[in-house]
Amino acid sequence: MVTIRSFWIYTKVTVLGLFFYSCSNDDIKKLDSYTVIIKNHYFETVDSIRIGSNFVSVLEINEVSQPFILEKQQYQFSCLTRSKLILTAKIDVRGSKENLIIEVLNNGKITLGN
Repeated sequence: MVTIRSFWIYTKVTVLGLFFYSCSNDDIKKLDSYTVIIKNHYFETVDSIRIGSNFVSVLEINEVSQPFILEKQQYQFSCLTRSKLILTAKIDVRGSKENLIIEVLNNGKITLGN
């Protein structure tokens, strides 16, 4: 005979087990390289961008760079704006998505997403 309490504990353990099973490491893609583009949403033209050993020349406002490949690691990102302001960030390139977008936002923040 199963009591309500033992049924509840069994149900919680089963649901918890299913949750851990659905989030196993085997389901996550392991990537070593990523296709990256840079979007300029800054309020002025960006004259040059450097990320690691990769260089991107002029990006006008709302323009998108040509895609390039980055290996999984941390990079120093810097860009020089038309008014000679230098924006920098450390970017940790990793994750389970192959395509990444680096955005220079209107307020000068640099974001990495997909």
